[in-house]
Amino acid sequence: MKTAMTLPQLANELQRQKETRRDFVVDTRKLTADPSWGLTIKDTGTFPITSHAHRQLSAHLKVPAQFYDRLMTQHPDIWMHTVNELMRREHSERMVRTLDGSARAFLSNSYRRIDNYEVAEMVLPLLAEVDGLQIESANVTERKMYLKARINTVTSEVFRKKNLTLGQGHHMLKRGDVVCSAITITNSEIGDGSFMVSPAIYEYACTNLAVFSKSRLRRIHVGARIDADDVTLLSDETKQADDHALMLKLRDIVKACLDKDWFDAQVAKINEAATNTIEGNPFAAVKLLSNNLGIGQDVESGILRHLITGADLSQWGLSRAVTRASQDVDDYDLASDLEVAGGTVIDLPKKEWRQIATAT
Repeated sequence: MKTAMTLPQLANELQRQKETRRDFVVDTRKLTADPSWGLTIKDTGTFPITSHAHRQLSAHLKVPAQFYDRLMTQHPDIWMHTVNELMRREHSERMVRTLDGSARAFLSNSYRRIDNYEVAEMVLPLLAEVDGLQIESANVTERKMYLKARINTVTSEVFRKKNLTLGQGHHMLKRGDVVCSAITITNSEIGDGSFMVSPAIYEYACTNLAVFSKSRLRRIHVGARIDADDVTLLSDETKQADDHALMLKLRDIVKACLDKDWFDAQVAKINEAATNTIEGNPFAAVKLLSNNLGIGQDVESGILRHLITGADLSQWGLSRAVTRASQDVDDYDLASDLEVAGGTVIDLPKKEWRQIATAT
């Protein structure tokens, strides 16, 4: 598992962001976009546009991203005219989220703000009540906030296949990896995913984390529409009044993620995966898996390396190779995506696993 901030560092950064963020709901006719200066909100200020907000702006205007980028870099005058005319002629009310003087998100005016500071404020006291829970990794990136914890009181062993054949081709299983229950909590303030709480499995030996997205519980960021009077600066008091309800639901979600029955069932699934062997070409198996999951070539090479050096050509071994490769990448968001990919390998339907296992 990739580490980043300590909890005090995370708390300080979330407090800083809380004090500097500003959110507006504005009629797009009150906006002016300039490729050099950014997005100007009438009578308010000008904010440089982040790459993520550019993607949201192009999607809202239904301008293909590649064409949008080409106009902005090669024909800025045409880009400026196109964007501003579309915002004027096809006007609507949008939420513009800013941080540190930049426009970081261009969202619907019904976007439900579930902010990182409030999530941490709700989550950390709940986690503190869990016996044996230890925060392993925390971070806040441009995309998301992450909290990842393991529960040392809920453990088991995963049996691994020995690299030998006995008798009539039967494989012997040996005691192997000690794992424990884990939990991950993620949130995005910029519309890059839902607020999610997901159960996970943590492996002690390699500090690998596999997140099981099929078992995740989430809350999408959609609420009641907020109407703008030209430009409306949103304060925390203008949020939907269901933060308390979210807190109650969150408590139930955390309990569900720590359920011992779920953990035992997942360990049984991993034990089964440890007996499913790659029968074809490991290179082809990794290539097909990477294509299916949208994994880049650099990461694909790391997965293959860890699969070979781990000397475990099973479905569980492939999952471990994916999660181990997550520790090699610099990008924390990508590392977290690979942890989810590791859980996806275990949850593959039998037909999909068969295609990977027999790839040549």
